[in-house]
Amino acid sequence: MRLLIFVCLLLCNTLQGHFDASNLSGVPSAYKGRFRPLEASSRLWLYDLYHAESVNSNMSANDLLWDIHFNGHASWDNTPLFWIGNKEIKANLGLDPKESHFSFSQLHEAIYLNEESNLRFLQPLLLHTFVTSYYDSANRSKSDKRELSHLASGLWVMRKNDQIEILSVPENEPWHFLKPGDTLSKDLQTATKTRLHKKYSDDSLQLLQQLIQYMQWAPSQLNDTFSLALKNLQQQGLAPQAITMQLESQFPLAQRRAQSDSLLKLLPSKRSGGDWLPLKALKLKTYDPSNNALHPISNFTPYSDEQFNKIRTTYLALEAAVADQENTLIAHHSQNLATALNVGYQGIAGTVFKSTSGKSIHYPSTLQLQMEKRYYQFPLTPLILFLYICASIMLCMGLQRINWTTWGVRTLGVGFFLHTLLIAMRCYILARPPVSNMFETVIYVPWISLALAFLFFAFFRNSLILLIATVASIILLAVLQVTHLNGHLDNVQAVLDSQYWLIVHVLLVVGSYGVFILAGLMAHVFLIMLAYQRKLSENLHFLAQCILQAMYIGIAMLVPGTILGGVWAAESWGRFWDWDPKESWAFISICTYLVIVHAHRFHRIGNIGLAIGAIVGLLAISFTWYGVNYILGTGLHSYGFGSGGEFFYYLFLLTDIFFVISIKTWITLRGIEKSI
Repeated sequence: MRLLIFVCLLLCNTLQGHFDASNLSGVPSAYKGRFRPLEASSRLWLYDLYHAESVNSNMSANDLLWDIHFNGHASWDNTPLFWIGNKEIKANLGLDPKESHFSFSQLHEAIYLNEESNLRFLQPLLLHTFVTSYYDSANRSKSDKRELSHLASGLWVMRKNDQIEILSVPENEPWHFLKPGDTLSKDLQTATKTRLHKKYSDDSLQLLQQLIQYMQWAPSQLNDTFSLALKNLQQQGLAPQAITMQLESQFPLAQRRAQSDSLLKLLPSKRSGGDWLPLKALKLKTYDPSNNALHPISNFTPYSDEQFNKIRTTYLALEAAVADQENTLIAHHSQNLATALNVGYQGIAGTVFKSTSGKSIHYPSTLQLQMEKRYYQFPLTPLILFLYICASIMLCMGLQRINWTTWGVRTLGVGFFLHTLLIAMRCYILARPPVSNMFETVIYVPWISLALAFLFFAFFRNSLILLIATVASIILLAVLQVTHLNGHLDNVQAVLDSQYWLIVHVLLVVGSYGVFILAGLMAHVFLIMLAYQRKLSENLHFLAQCILQAMYIGIAMLVPGTILGGVWAAESWGRFWDWDPKESWAFISICTYLVIVHAHRFHRIGNIGLAIGAIVGLLAISFTWYGVNYILGTGLHSYGFGSGGEFFYYLFLLTDIFFVISIKTWITLRGIEKSI
């Protein structure tokens, strides 16, 4: 039933003025601190809201964005556009726990109209925010009164006799059901545990911000209030200069431009480098004291006056065509608007818009914008995964027939080329190495595994190593597809904003993960083959040598990478080593691998011990990579944190431990260990 309603609503929106916005998908825009083609901005905007890059096959994110821009949000109020994954939020709002998408009408009812669900929803958020603020290092005096200003101005909470109470509340929604004197918690120590509810706090605050933004998406009467104020001042008989001062005091022009819309920031500001303004700012009126009347806003962009006027004229013509549902004119004016915006941007593409701390920040070139648009329009990851699966099947068959090996290597080569192209595209678009978040590392790590496998294949001409590396890549890329990790092209976080250190530290450390994963999978294959063959065959001897060499290479990357990370930490945080969880587990991983290779080098363990050690090392590396970021979630390396998947990770650990114990027991009972 929900699906039928959803389809009907989409159809209604299609019939009511929806137009194909593909002509405008490549125009430059600003979203979340980056300059991107509008195709990328609209996809990211919808992903943040809806957790998908399109609402259906007939309406792209770009189409939806323009539809809301011109027609407002009213026709979408009953469409489940808001994604909520937090079970506690759904429970507190009285929503169906089995659903993940909800409409604005549902959420508005639960948060803004229903007092009971409103208070259930807000209480954990208020508690977490107060306790975090109370124990913050900035609160040196441990003041009992804290203003939760990042939630709402005038929202004060206090500690009173070990209770936490509301001191004062703003009048605006959704805080209107709160009352001064209301008790949030009767025990500060119990409330302190709410600091563990950071995810609830983050998710609920994000939901509130999304709802506030959504309510601003209405056909705005930008000039009505301003015009009414002018009329009142004129009726008072004030002089033009006095009127100018009064209007600027009540309606600052910079504020009016910035607040004209929260979507479609397609116009750069010439006064503030890097700030872009909404397209609706073109409709603003300003007061001209020379003739005591309103006039269209003057050019506020770095574009020429002629180009600015062309953009405004075309935009207003497009708006009129949409209102009249003139499809032919819509297509014509949308193409003209795209051309005008692109021509204007060409004058600033690649130029410096900000210089700070000896660094110059440039606008992206037109080629970078075009490539980013293509990156989203033609996603390579599913194709790469498909080619790797085909290659693995061919390589498996090639273990019996050499012809299949040739085709498998060729198919794998094509997939690896596209994999390299994917990484190169992200490097070029972002102008940095692509290893600053979990998505990028999951792309980079299997690439390293395959690169090393191709190197081994070039020396030893044995396709088994290629097959193992391909399987490793399939597993990682499949996880990437299933978990829907955010793979959007975003700015690197400030702490990582160093090209030099990203290359010498992060590429080395994360690259070592790919090498150790390959060594760990080879160790699994070695033990399985040994359990069946009961003797050290040529393939087993080859695998043992490759495991050892891979561990040497991995250590040669991890050790200097970690040391260089300490140098970077001293530069960024003022200390070389802080026993941060990430640092500690990197140290544990290094020690694990050093013990294994030294034990093997001095004949304390044989090939079986080496293989088991490689698996143990793999478990340590997996926790260094995933566990610290997604399970512990603490420490200075907060830029890599996430959540989710703990059950499957624990299952992986237990399964691998069971595998090692079982295979070692089998080998011992069968006397295989003594025969090699």
